[in-house]
Amino acid sequence: MDTVRTKIFEYGEKEMDYLRGVDHLLGAAIDRIGKIDRVIIPDLFPALIYAIIGQQISLKAARTIWARLQERFIEITPEHIAVIPLEDIQQCGMQSKKAGCIKGIAEVIAKGELDLNSLYDMSDEEVIKSLSSLSGIGVWTAEMLLLNSMERPNIISYGDIAIRRGIMYLYGLTELTKDQFAGYKERYSPYGSVASIYLWRLSYEHTVVDKDQDKDQDKDQDKDQDKDQGKDQDKDQDKDQDKDQDQDQDKGQDKGQDKNKEKNRDKINLKNNQ
Repeated sequence: MDTVRTKIFEYGEKEMDYLRGVDHLLGAAIDRIGKIDRVIIPDLFPALIYAIIGQQISLKAARTIWARLQERFIEITPEHIAVIPLEDIQQCGMQSKKAGCIKGIAEVIAKGELDLNSLYDMSDEEVIKSLSSLSGIGVWTAEMLLLNSMERPNIISYGDIAIRRGIMYLYGLTELTKDQFAGYKERYSPYGSVASIYLWRLSYEHTVVDKDQDKDQDKDQDKDQDKDQGKDQDKDQDKDQDKDQDQDQDKGQDKGQDKNKEKNRDKINLKNNQ
């Protein structure tokens, strides 16, 4: 059960038209996909916790843990999370280090040592610097808060593997250097956040396609293996049949030879008796 308030990231034709104008490939993707309703968490603390949960795990796993956290604790506030035992947080499906980070940040905010609302008055770089001073928070986590909560317009994270993968798929690249990434980031500015939303979608689409292709390849391999096994079985059966026929022929020949021997013996015995 989701208890945390969400909303849709706000953007429109102005941002989409700009990106169409500066990059025809991205523009074509925008036209094909249409407007994306990107769900975000406007309240800073739960958004920060969600970003921490998402560190170095899949989106599916992050959503599962996030749902458990909400279902178990209901109220996702610094004051509430700060007094929850570490083991209870960990039991939502995360490692003890990440659970400790969440609890530690909740305690810092609950004590008034950090005012999250002060982030609204800071630049993107200042927000990243301020949050990165906390244990367990790096540049990527701060950037996710900037985009997925504060709705800052020009966030595109090099630390996000899905965004990098989206760029590589879009432009047919086999690798992406930091310099290349910086070039695309500059091209998308000042609407990098909307570009990120589409790059995430492209990355997801191609990941699904790759998985389907892998499944098809596995099926083809299984079919080929079945055919090979069938051929081997047929060969083995043919060999066995040939062996059986040879054995039957040998037995037939042996029986015929034995009968001829017996006839010759009978003839010899008749002559001797005469």
